[in-house]
Amino acid sequence: NLIQYLSQTTSEHEYICYVDGQKTLPNLPHVSWRQISIPWYSWQEQVILPRLIKNDRVMLMHYLHFNVPLFSPQPYVVTIHDFILKQYPSYRSVIEKNFYAFKKIAYELVIANAIRKAERLITVSEFSRNELQRFYPKYAAKATVIPPGFAGEIKMRDNNLHFDNFFLYVGNCYPHKDTETLMRAYRQYRTFGGLTNLHMVTPDDAYSRNIKKRYTDDTITWKHSLSDSALDEEYRQAKVLIYASRYEGYGLPVLEALAQNLLVICSDIPALRELAGSLVTYYPTGDWERLGELLAGTEWKTQPSGEKIRELCQSQHWQTLINSYLEIYESVKR
Repeated sequence: NLIQYLSQTTSEHEYICYVDGQKTLPNLPHVSWRQISIPWYSWQEQVILPRLIKNDRVMLMHYLHFNVPLFSPQPYVVTIHDFILKQYPSYRSVIEKNFYAFKKIAYELVIANAIRKAERLITVSEFSRNELQRFYPKYAAKATVIPPGFAGEIKMRDNNLHFDNFFLYVGNCYPHKDTETLMRAYRQYRTFGGLTNLHMVTPDDAYSRNIKKRYTDDTITWKHSLSDSALDEEYRQAKVLIYASRYEGYGLPVLEALAQNLLVICSDIPALRELAGSLVTYYPTGDWERLGELLAGTEWKTQPSGEKIRELCQSQHWQTLINSYLEIYESVKR
């Protein structure tokens, strides 16, 4: 989306976009695509990618994640989404725990280098900028807040509160997403006599398979690798989005749900408060009993202001945000 909107906005610059794998890519004005096979967080990323950037004579590089090569050859801007690996480990076994120690050291080295050498930093929320101030106070002044960008349509349809519609979760099942709390709350809701089923839209990976194995239930439908249109249909048909995360830099599924006029229940964490304000129903983070009570009750069924939802979605839309990116690029170029 960033490249698409940049191509529509200006003809003063040419853009090179490095993308993973072999994909069918759109023909956009002022955009050249480089299809590369470089695994994330790999030695190739540290050695081969800088050579490609240098050979392409890139004037300014924008890294969309913290995994910047230690010796990036050109001035760069980097987007910092969050500091999740400082807060929550992501391992499932003793072997992975031992590997995680190495992974943590590499993470600290790479992210510190990326932040220190960047000409400008972008954080996706005020919360993430505050986290940057907390962990790297020396470099916080380089940061500008620009949300990730919303490219969808705002569809203020009627709520689906019929009994045969479903609860919806969208995201991965990493530990900080706290799908454990969601599952325990949903189990409690069913024991209360609740009839609404649950749809889990997640990647098909070890984390989701682990949760699926431990919470086998015919009333839970797991869906993986959905197209944009299929995901849009999930939002359209759902009764409410449940977002149980313990830590986020932003919370895109919450915004996508609100844009569909879908009711939202989510954990009470700073990034989600910053994003959604009074437009969603909160529960104390990690409190599965309270979440179960909410699902069985009616408190969350109050429809938020359609005007406020539109204002939020428009403020986060790429058409609104794209000039902020251009301003940062221009400031570095000068």
